[in-house]
Amino acid sequence: MMVDLIVENGRIHTGDPSAPVVEAIAVLGGRIAATDGDVAGLRARERVDARGRVVLPGFNDVHAHSVWFGMTLLETDLSGVASLDDVYHIIGDAARSAGQEEWVVASGFNPVLLHGAVPDRDVLDRVSGGRPVWIKHASGHSCQLNGEGLRLTGVLDHDGESVDGGRIVLDEAGRPTGVLEERAMSFVQDVLLPYPLKTIERALDLATAQYAREGLTSITDCGVAGGWIGHAGG
Repeated sequence: MMVDLIVENGRIHTGDPSAPVVEAIAVLGGRIAATDGDVAGLRARERVDARGRVVLPGFNDVHAHSVWFGMTLLETDLSGVASLDDVYHIIGDAARSAGQEEWVVASGFNPVLLHGAVPDRDVLDRVSGGRPVWIKHASGHSCQLNGEGLRLTGVLDHDGESVDGGRIVLDEAGRPTGVLEERAMSFVQDVLLPYPLKTIERALDLATAQYAREGLTSITDCGVAGGWIGHAGG
């Protein structure tokens, strides 16, 4: 009998209580067709020697935001910064490869790792060469704009910090710092969303490829429409 795949010489977890761990499996049509001794004598289009390693069933992520995650793979990455100087350096590099009117969009920034510190909007203006900057915080509950971004999105025309369901963070002098919390992020969303369909498709391609590399074979997506989490609408 010809099967699609044989994985052998492994510690293969089956999820079957009667045979929880086996050394070999045969796969046909996406299903396990045989294990251990029943694999002997089968031919396969592909054979994998697991070399004693653990083989697990594919995982399901029960709470994913696929477009959001995929967009982070397209955007400037701030997840590894150790200081605000790192932020300024990375944003500056991204700005130099961007058009003069183009937004510099970065993601993955986590103020908690910098003891709550956030970039200075004026420094962001300088390093970006006057280009608008949108930094998405890793939490998804806040973001940061530079001065040009605040101007283009109309934040500077808003009186005070209060926004229905959100907040424009002000400094001690009452000047917007660039940080927008919760529904105040709609200022920038209303300008930059919805993303083009091709961009969403590319984000999904990148996200699902990364899922597969990490052993996720299915996910439950928790944001597929509009707004900050879904990204598909304004």
